[in-house]
Amino acid sequence: MKKLAVLWALPLLVLLWLKGQGSLTIQRLTVDPSALAGVPPWTGLLSNAGVLLWFSSATVLLFVARTRPGARRVVLLPGLLSLVLGLDDGLMLHEELLPSLAGVHYTVMQPALYILYAALLGLSLRGLRSQLRGDSCVVLLAAIFCLGGSVAVDMLLDSHLLSERNSLVLDEGLAMWLEDGLKLLGIVAWWGYWTDLSARLEQVIALDFEQGGPG
Repeated sequence: MKKLAVLWALPLLVLLWLKGQGSLTIQRLTVDPSALAGVPPWTGLLSNAGVLLWFSSATVLLFVARTRPGARRVVLLPGLLSLVLGLDDGLMLHEELLPSLAGVHYTVMQPALYILYAALLGLSLRGLRSQLRGDSCVVLLAAIFCLGGSVAVDMLLDSHLLSERNSLVLDEGLAMWLEDGLKLLGIVAWWGYWTDLSARLEQVIALDFEQGGPG
């Protein structure tokens, strides 16, 4: 009950803090972006879906890590990584917020964060070695391939290495379709793999509990 009271108190404290702020008002944080920008309500629909899937993955993984200590080494780091990637995607951390706070150009911050994410992914896979088998492994590889491909396209476009006649430079819609399409496919595969793995871990632990008792 105390934990629930604390969880309820957190948004209350945020609301009270926002009441005394100047530029960062409650309206800026609660208003519908499409209404504020005067664009159709479905603007950014797929991007928002991707953010929801990141947070869905994080919720499932962190829940399993919290309730199943035996599975923590497998799901904790991927859960934290999913949470960070959801925040990055939703708040544009590597594109605007962090470069602005650090006082550097996004072309400097972006590669640094990509390297950090790749390192966290490597550590996540290291803890997953015993689970890397079967058809589900293909789904995880698809997620990594698509997300990596999206990052590669993004960095290639920012590098100015493409000629002015390249179709990705001439057609901004094609570039966005490729970059964001790969990202969405990667997020869906990431979500599918980790939710499936979490369900299987729950089944294994429940079966062990039924057979051996609580301890």
